Amino acid sequence: TRRPTTSPTPGPKKKEPFSPEDCVDRPGSFSVTDAGPSDSPTTCRKIHFMWDRTARASLCASIVRPTGEHMIRRCPVACANRVCYSFVGKCRDSSESFEARKKERDCNSVWKEKGDDPELCLSNVRPLSGRLVQDVCPVACQNIKCTCADKKIPFVSVASYNSDTNQEIEPARERRCSQLYGIKQWEYRNLVCLLDIYAITPYFGSTLKVFYMCPKACGFRKECFCRDSTEELQTRRCGDAASYSPKEKREWCNEKKQPTFFRSCPVVCGVSYCLEEGRPDSTDTLFFFLEGVPTSCSLISAGRAQYKAWTCLSMELVRQVQGNVLCPNACKGVTLEKSYSLPDF
Repeated sequence: TRRPTTSPTPGPKKKEPFSPEDCVDRPGSFSVTDAGPSDSPTTCRKIHFMWDRTARASLCASIVRPTGEHMIRRCPVACANRVCYSFVGKCRDSSESFEARKKERDCNSVWKEKGDDPELCLSNVRPLSGRLVQDVCPVACQNIKCTCADKKIPFVSVASYNSDTNQEIEPARERRCSQLYGIKQWEYRNLVCLLDIYAITPYFGSTLKVFYMCPKACGFRKECFCRDSTEELQTRRCGDAASYSPKEKREWCNEKKQPTFFRSCPVVCGVSYCLEEGRPDSTDTLFFFLEGVPTSCSLISAGRAQYKAWTCLSMELVRQVQGNVLCPNACKGVTLEKSYSLPDF
């Protein structure tokens, strides 16, 4: 049998799925198909600053010449790729199967069943793996770690105007959420947070605003503001404040002097707004014993008396805040004066 003298023609290259790590506009100028009357090259940055929604939408629906690349991939931020503007940010559900609450599950089943079982997402995964269900299925569970995270991508806010005089206060400009923490005047920060952003996002049904991009920095959603950051801030973390002297703590928890630290760490700083009577329990994954042994306020509430007392009177290891501060409802009835021994596992 004679062997073929030519190799088979390769099929079309499979398109790689778009991921949050791809949410970066590529530099350089390019031309697109159907550019309209002006066929001159453009850039992602020019598109990002376009105030004309119709022209912007038309450009973003075009194809890059001569590569054939879709604009939503060439300029994913400027053209508002859905992945980049997702409510859950970079979080993605795992494809693994696991046991939780004595039943075999996956993230699809968690999404369907969490409404009938409100405690499901705050339950342990078995075999114990240092994770709760919401850590395995952050999208299905709408994990607060994801829904309250500031977006890392840049965005362009519209110009702001004085409502009395109609004079322009500030032109349209590119911003990042991290810049909002350093604003010392809360009135100006609130004004910025209420501005629309330049983004064609028909899948949201309305124009996006700065506070959607920066839920923690803007603090309009109480559950986002009243949640200490676990990231490093200016070479320190929120939990470090627990070991500061009263004088040092007052210095770092002063909004005028240290606005970034103050707004990132309101719980450890003792902000009264976050410690009001009747506040809900934290929905974060918590660690009291070892950083590999997770729990939640829900599990503490359902736990044995000794377990509940120990966690409620102990410092949470990541945030360095006492359990009864994070879980005020789960810890109701625990006597603060009484000493308890470490529970058996």
